[in-house]
Amino acid sequence: MLQNIMSCAAAWLCLPTLAIAQFDPGPIRFSGEYPHQYETGIVLVSFRPEAANEARERALSRSGARSWQLVTPHISDLYRVRVADGDEDRAVERCRTDPAVALARRNAARYFFGARAKAARLTQTIPYNVAESNAPTLWAIDEPGEADGGIRGGLVRIAIIDTGCNAHGDLPTPIAEENFVDLGAPATDSEGHGTAVAGVALARDNEMCYVGAAPAADLVVAKIDPEQGGTTIDRSIAAISWAINVALPDSNENPVASVRVINMSYGRSVYDEDEEFICNKALADGVVLVAACGNDYVCPIGPANFPSSYPTVLSVSAVEEGGLRGLDSGGTRNAQVDLSRGGYSVPVLSSSGVSACGTEVVGTSFASPVVAGVAALLFDQLEADPSTERKAVAAFLVRQALILGASDGVGGECNDPAGRDPSYGWGRVDAAASHLFVARRYACAADFNIDGVLDAADLSEFLAAANANPPTPSPSGYGVPQSIRRQSISDDVPDAPYDELGFAADFNHDGKLDPDDLADFIAASFAGC
Repeated sequence: MLQNIMSCAAAWLCLPTLAIAQFDPGPIRFSGEYPHQYETGIVLVSFRPEAANEARERALSRSGARSWQLVTPHISDLYRVRVADGDEDRAVERCRTDPAVALARRNAARYFFGARAKAARLTQTIPYNVAESNAPTLWAIDEPGEADGGIRGGLVRIAIIDTGCNAHGDLPTPIAEENFVDLGAPATDSEGHGTAVAGVALARDNEMCYVGAAPAADLVVAKIDPEQGGTTIDRSIAAISWAINVALPDSNENPVASVRVINMSYGRSVYDEDEEFICNKALADGVVLVAACGNDYVCPIGPANFPSSYPTVLSVSAVEEGGLRGLDSGGTRNAQVDLSRGGYSVPVLSSSGVSACGTEVVGTSFASPVVAGVAALLFDQLEADPSTERKAVAAFLVRQALILGASDGVGGECNDPAGRDPSYGWGRVDAAASHLFVARRYACAADFNIDGVLDAADLSEFLAAANANPPTPSPSGYGVPQSIRRQSISDDVPDAPYDELGFAADFNHDGKLDPDDLADFIAASFAGC
């Protein structure tokens, strides 16, 4: 922690005077036609780490920059640059020819993936997407160390990066909030989207409206939408960075008190290296990131949206009640989809009053927070055990359990094959099965096939899993290319991520398939259960 604080301070101290301005983007003005829109008068510039301050100022001045500021102190080379309206493309080209610049691009739009459907019921109920995730099964489990009568997320904090969140009787008061549209202002929600998403993740079990997937989790709110139905890449980066670094009550004395899950129900098809980098850093810091995959449901395949399609983010698609995947259920079909849950006709909280139960909605925006809530339940299960290992190890284990515990899809209009497919990913999230995986892995790790017996079959299945899915790098590796890497992320993040099926063979849950996994498996086998 001290090293992180000192590195952040150093990043600020060595910056040009004009760049020390606090990130305060203000209102958005978009140009271009939906969905290919960019912020008017703004470009993003990433410098090479070795570029001196004078070289940075010179490059920005030559580009026609009127002012600039850091997007986040945790990426010390990424600047938000204001230029004349209509001069964005020329400024990008000028920057790209400067040797001090690693990357220059327009500030692309990100959109929220949800829409209203019809009026919802007014008495408390458990929404079908929460019920079908089997989250209620964990609520009833009496775990040692649980203070809230079961595994309900009471030891975990979920960050909702969205349109803000309004006060509501069915939601906890946020323990931290930030407004990345108007710094210092409350992170209130005039759109209603963020309040709805927060309710799906963690609405309380209190006889009001609905019950969320993790009804005892703490809420952290980051507002990135300036009331225009969309946001931008730099606001996304700043909010993710803030969420993984924000000082929370007890977080200095108790590491498990920091944010462990981030939900992002927004995105678009423009890839960004720095956004991927901050997502990778979040996982290295022990945070599970969950994002909606988008609502462009087309056969046979749809676009890869970001941030959901980054390797360190769990991409969530939507299904209808009962698990059917249809054209009306929303959800972009692409090879990056990891998991799925209900996102069609989901009842949500209203932002219009402290007791308003809202409407039914459609979109992957409301499937993603179910997965985020279940992730919080698994973290809660782990945090209740005092033997929990490093935060990054716990995060990899939670990702592993979510994927290996998922149930298969039940079909749809695109005739998807069995196994991982563009509609369901690895399947529909099942909290009970994922909990069982975590519990049995901790009770007897060497029982690889979880049949209650330690025998040669465990070794055979372990080797088969390890050999079936060798590491396969993403197009840019697990982070940004080495030529423009901002800083060392962590040894906990591998350079070449493996396919998710290989998660089963990641025996020590460090995100890597290597000889250490076999050594640890053999040691556990000799130790017995």
